[in-house]
Parts: sequence; C-alpha cells; structure tokens
Amino acid sequence: MEHIVQAVDPFVFRLSIFVLAVFVGYFVVWSVTPALHTPLMSVTNAISSVIVVGALLAVGVGLVGNDEG
Repeated sequence: MEHIVQAVDPFVFRLSIFVLAVFVGYFVVWSVTPALHTPLMSVTNAISSVIVVGALLAVGVGLVGNDEG
C-alpha cells in the first residue's frame, strides 16, 4: 500500500480524500431526521468553537514568545 501512495501526487491524494469526505458528510446530514438535526448541529458548532479557541491560544502563545532574548 505504501508504494501506491508514494506513486500518487500528494495533492491529488488529499483532494480525493476531501471529495469523499464531502460526499459522506452530505449523505449523513441529509439522512438525519429533522428532530435530531438541531441537536446534531448544536454539538457540531460546539466542537468547532472549541477547536477555534484552541487554535487561537496556540497562535497567541507562539506570537508572545520569550522576551528575554
């Protein structure tokens, strides 16, 4: 399997994974019943906000750096 992955351009490999994820996500979301759609989206938004806050904290620590230098 490794030699197959090495033969494919990394951009094409990542693009194909992205396209597959889009199709899977589309069909999963549309198969959810309307009664469960709002709680599902609420949890998804909460997870996304935690990821954004973590990224901002990581960037902030990197920008502050060390002032002793």
